Amino acid sequence: WLTKMKDALLLSILTDQMMPGNEEPGLLYILSYIRAKGYTAEIRVYKQSAINFEEIQRINPAVIGITTYTMNLDAVLTFSSLLKEKMPQMTLCLGGNGVEGDPVKLLDSNKAVDFLILGEGESAFEQLLKAFINKDGKLSEIPGLVYRMNGAAVMNDRNDKPISLRTIPWMARDLLRDNQYEIALISGSRGCTGRCSFCVTGNIKKRWRGRTPADIVEEIQHVKNTYGIHVFYFIDCSFENPGESYDRVDEIVSLMIDANTYVHYQAFFRSDFHRMATSEIMSKLKRSGLYCTILGVESANKDGLKLYNKSASVLDHQRCIDLFRANDICVELGFIMFQPYTTIECLRDNIRFLYKNNMAFYFDYIGSRFSQYPNCSLTEKIFRDGLCYEKNNLHGYHFVHPEIQVLYDYLTAMFNRYSRNYGLNLTHIHTSYISYEYKKRIHADDYNYLSVLNKYPPISAKNFLALNESSYRWFESLLDLLESGWQEKEADRITIQYLPDTFMLEIMNTIKKSSFFIKKYIFKT
Repeated sequence: WLTKMKDALLLSILTDQMMPGNEEPGLLYILSYIRAKGYTAEIRVYKQSAINFEEIQRINPAVIGITTYTMNLDAVLTFSSLLKEKMPQMTLCLGGNGVEGDPVKLLDSNKAVDFLILGEGESAFEQLLKAFINKDGKLSEIPGLVYRMNGAAVMNDRNDKPISLRTIPWMARDLLRDNQYEIALISGSRGCTGRCSFCVTGNIKKRWRGRTPADIVEEIQHVKNTYGIHVFYFIDCSFENPGESYDRVDEIVSLMIDANTYVHYQAFFRSDFHRMATSEIMSKLKRSGLYCTILGVESANKDGLKLYNKSASVLDHQRCIDLFRANDICVELGFIMFQPYTTIECLRDNIRFLYKNNMAFYFDYIGSRFSQYPNCSLTEKIFRDGLCYEKNNLHGYHFVHPEIQVLYDYLTAMFNRYSRNYGLNLTHIHTSYISYEYKKRIHADDYNYLSVLNKYPPISAKNFLALNESSYRWFESLLDLLESGWQEKEADRITIQYLPDTFMLEIMNTIKKSSFFIKKYIFKT
């Protein structure tokens, strides 16, 4: 009953905490690359609790390639063991950031896994297929491959000359086609010119490489015309890379304007972008469809910025936010409130910065915490300083100042309590508000849609200001308590005073009402 064997099946296994809804660019680039080399391949995304083993058996691939993240590595390893029990003949290869920490130990301790690939996977996976299926080539010659020799794991050197982006076909769009996603991902470059201490990219993909602007715009046009998608998300580390000038940015947005792409997109920018940004380039960004920027702020404290090896200052942050908002472009932040070296002063600087920019009620920012990914220089510092107690745990480190742990634990328990007792996911306040702002820009030419949005905002103007004020006062008061002597009952009293249940329920009910009427309008049309 098996169909004709496929050469490869590429898989993404999501934990129940991971939300589906986006393409998997790493796997999709590998998929397009090996198909161009003549191999037959499919791609699937499964929730850990809903893996379709029968479908895998029907596809019957010679090799399965699975992407890993630190957050889903355990789920992938569990799946690998189950799959080998059901299909012992199957060959499994893992890649992605999740295998970068200690790959030799990982392969030695997981017998169900046959291979690991480190770094970019297109060429290495194709060479593995060639060696495994065509019996052409040696495993020892595949850069970045981890495999077994005489029962023990060995690791090949990485490729110092990564593959040229001009030789890689456009990302395959199977997931976009099959799942009717509303947003398409676009990768215009790889690597980064920055060396932020919390980020993997600058340490693994050390050299920045960019596609030609013409090729990027042509792909956008193709995706729009083929799949009807007009909203895009640039996943480049920073849109203005390589950064010596903004000529490349200017060329991309000018081509988009000239080609009448009429799309909307969001992209990452550094928070010192304002230094060389002219009024002309800002106008072109807006006209080309930029509706949101994600600024790499991370901290509003000078010691935090130094720890993160950021080139921008707090003043840069503010000027960049003001610049984008002045051009009616939404601003989101890369932000890390807590890290092992956090001080009360750092937290005060952060909450005051968020308050000033009407973001003090972004509870996902307030609860954000550094994740110790492998190959980050900050992760290595934490280990050297003796703060790490579990390397494979994203938050497996101690805080230098014990009182910071007390506050973080309180916030975590409080967020969980709201969710458990009232069904209030506090992070949903931010996502609902910013989604509303996105929609206003994306549908600016749809008068009826815009009328519905304006009539049913997720947060009223009055509550918006009140929530920003009360969230700020709440957090500042918790910091005061932390300094004077923490008492949990007093912390609860502060929370009740500034974030009373009646007020928070009113906010959430307004969000639900807004969502209902917007969905009702979309359904009608």
